Parts: sequence; C-alpha cells; structure tokens
Amino acid sequence: LLTRGQQAVETNELPGALALFKEAAKLAPNDSAIHLKIGVLAVTLGDLQEGLAAFRKAVSLAPKSPDALYNLGKLLGAIGRHSMALPYLKQAIELSPGDPAIRTEYASTLISLKKYKQARKYLGKLVRDEPSAYALLTLLELREANWKAAVGTSKRLLEHAPRAISTRLLFANTLIHNGQLEDANQELKTLIQKAPATLSNIPYSLALSAFLQGRFSKAHSWMLEARSRAPGVFDRGSKAFDTQMFPTEG
Repeated sequence: LLTRGQQAVETNELPGALALFKEAAKLAPNDSAIHLKIGVLAVTLGDLQEGLAAFRKAVSLAPKSPDALYNLGKLLGAIGRHSMALPYLKQAIELSPGDPAIRTEYASTLISLKKYKQARKYLGKLVRDEPSAYALLTLLELREANWKAAVGTSKRLLEHAPRAISTRLLFANTLIHNGQLEDANQELKTLIQKAPATLSNIPYSLALSAFLQGRFSKAHSWMLEARSRAPGVFDRGSKAFDTQMFPTEG
C-alpha cells in the first residue's frame, strides 16, 4: 500500500494516494510517518481539518519528530492559530536546529504574533545562513513602519534572487511605502510584462502607487485590472478575501 501510494504521489494522483495511505494507516495505526503523509496530502488537496487531525496524530505518536512538529506548527499558523503554532515550531528547531524551513516558519510566526524584537534578533542570525530570510526581515520592517530600512533590506534580498517576481514585487512595495513612487512605478511596469496574467498583486500595487500620487482615474483602472485577475481576493463575500490586506470599504 505504501509503495502504491508513493507511486500515485509521483504520478500526481493525489486523491488515490491519500486513499491508499489511509488504508495503510488502518493496518499500521501507530506509524507516525503514515499519518504525516496523510496530513501533507490532505492539506495539498485543501482539507485542512483532516490535515490538522493527521498531523496531531503524527505528533502524538512521535513527539520527537521535527517533521511532524514542523508540519503541525506550520498548518496551525496557516489557519491563524499562531500562539498554538509557536511551541511546536520551537520544539522542532531544538530537534533540528539547522533546518531552514523550520527556522523560517518560526521567524514568520514571531512576526505574526507581533513579537518584533524577538523576531528581529532571530532574523539577524538567520539571514547569515539563509539569504531568503531577508524577505521576512523586510516584512518585519514594513510592519514596524521603518520604510527606509525596508528598502535597504529588500535590496539585499535582490542581490540573492534578482529575477524572482516575488522579490521584485516586495522591493517595489518598499519603494511605495518610502515615497519613491516613480521608481516603484518603473519597477512594477517592468514586472507586469513578465508576471503571469493571473497575478493580481502587481496591478494592485500600481493602483496604490497611482492613488498616492493623486492619479485617481489611473488607480481605478489598475484596481479593475487587479479585480479581473483575481475576483475573489477583492470580494468581501469571498473566502479568499483578506481583511488585513483590505481593511476598509471602497
């Protein structure tokens, strides 16, 4: 069953793989690794509650497994339960201190909990080993309204990932917050030619920049473009709507 399940994963037959791993779990209910596989597949397929139950089971069977602890902590954070996630991630780091994914998730959780001082200290160490962590440090500086520092940190990130769309978009947004609107526009207009047509973040950022410049008609046009690319993100009745990103009406 495990072999067939893994083969199904490799051929992207994920529902079938999940069913096979569930059958395997019935035969070996105390195997933490099987429950971990079930959790990963359930989350991938969008069933977060089943994934949460599977990860909890995996941790209960193998409380010293960094993979089980990490996956449980990451999912708890993804559904907004950051306070519950933190101790699991902390345990995972203690068991696997060099794992970059665990360390990054831990830092992200500290930021979500507004433990900014602790997050800054931790990220200061993390960026030495993982330059990608400059993205989190940039986000932290944006949360702290330290716009100039955010621009500088995002430039450090650009040195390590100059072609990544997400990196350049983050850089452009730091420019907007720092009042460098023309520079941001130039960056965003270059990006929009390269990015997938479904990506709404870039026209949204262009709308924000235009709005701050007092170009309201242009801002409205870019918002319509953003909405057309990802309608649910801008629809308050949609599950995809993020109240933190769009906290006000209109």
